[in-house]
Amino acid sequence: MTQLRNTACPPQPWTISGTIVHTILMCVIIFSCACSGTPLLKTTTIKFRCDSQFNEGLRLPVDVVFVPDGESVDAITKVSPDDWFDSDEREQWQFKQSLSLIDEGERKDVEIKLKKPVRTIGLIIMADYREIKVAEQQIVVLDTGAKINEDIFVTVDGILHSPK
Repeated sequence: MTQLRNTACPPQPWTISGTIVHTILMCVIIFSCACSGTPLLKTTTIKFRCDSQFNEGLRLPVDVVFVPDGESVDAITKVSPDDWFDSDEREQWQFKQSLSLIDEGERKDVEIKLKKPVRTIGLIIMADYREIKVAEQQIVVLDTGAKINEDIFVTVDGILHSPK
């Protein structure tokens, strides 16, 4: 009587270790691609702390402009807020949240949750005051060192950021 043998070869030690090495190498490659060295913005919430009479009783247009990785903060801030709010670039910029702060004659807080792109490296807050023409009084820039929750003060003299 003939005895049948299992002809399948058992795994060889070098193929097992080769598979493990290959798996580890793939994990390292995937992890290094997913984690670039560029620090990202951590801020998720902005609270606008509005004084009374901050824009002579008028609505204050505000843009929260997100700066994704690969873009430059300077490219946006070189445009004054007065020019920004009338520009085609503003209309075409897809990474922003626009809001209007309304002066109701009393101090109030307005909090917004940010809807930022995944790879955001900074944000620029631009306000379009009626009487203020100095750009620095209408722009706040937050970078990767900013906190998760930030306060922006909206006053009669402009918008301010006071890091704690």
